[in-house]
Amino acid sequence: MHRNVALATTVAVALAAGGCGGSGSTHTESARLGKSQLVSKVNAVCAKFNRQTEVAMAALGKTTRGSASKDAFERVVASVVRYRTDAADELGRITPPDALQPSYSQFTADFRKGTALMPTGAQLQTGHDPNAGARTALNDRMSGLAKRIGFRVCY
Repeated sequence: MHRNVALATTVAVALAAGGCGGSGSTHTESARLGKSQLVSKVNAVCAKFNRQTEVAMAALGKTTRGSASKDAFERVVASVVRYRTDAADELGRITPPDALQPSYSQFTADFRKGTALMPTGAQLQTGHDPNAGARTALNDRMSGLAKRIGFRVCY
């Protein structure tokens, strides 16, 4: 059970790090938001993503016999990728204020890249994550952008 808790923690960090975002090039809302509106909308989307990820992780953490199976890890990864993709799509429809457009576009593009760098369930289970360094660097940049913009949930 202790091994499962440690693995679940590793999975949570690998899958949820970096908050959430979307493609910077798909903004489709007709009116640009003010900064406070942007922050409110983005934080709401990220809070939803974080809740979904926590539920997926809790299911993995409830494995009681030995370590969680490769299939269990794969299911969690697939769920989190789907949640991140949905969040990215939702955030991609948000139009930030002109002054924040470059930062927001970089933030959302980095999130998409981070999703592509996510480890497989087998990699998480064995602790071998070949993209961990690249994802950490990307998450650090996203965290800086999120804090500069004013997001409180998305980093």
